[in-house]
Amino acid sequence: MVRPTMKFIATTRDKLDSIPIIAGSLIFVRDDRAIYLDVTDSQRTIYQSVITITSEEERRTMIAPIDGFYYVQNENTLWSYFNSLWVEVIGKNPNIVFTEKMPLIGTENIIYVNNHILYNWNKDKQEYEKLHAEMDWEE
Repeated sequence: MVRPTMKFIATTRDKLDSIPIIAGSLIFVRDDRAIYLDVTDSQRTIYQSVITITSEEERRTMIAPIDGFYYVQNENTLWSYFNSLWVEVIGKNPNIVFTEKMPLIGTENIIYVNNHILYNWNKDKQEYEKLHAEMDWEE
């Protein structure tokens, strides 16, 4: 039995799609901490870990989070961070999105938090509506 030669590649997420899928390629993507394995010449499988952090304060005060999943031990919550958006996947408020930049089109039943202002998406008007005036609250 002839085994395929392993090819090791290090790259960034924006260049991943330009790398051809070749069986035996093991690709390390530095900026999203993921590893991709080309199982066949047509199948690429991702192996991505969850970053464990201790507290919600630690998550909120991250200066430059990388895209991926974050498990907050003290709160027992799972967050995803992709395209500058924090989304609580599993936890107390799974329908709240913290964002620095609002998506062009929102999703109903999601509350968007931007600069301490709450918004929701009005599907009929195709626009965001402010739920409350600027709030005086603790994060």
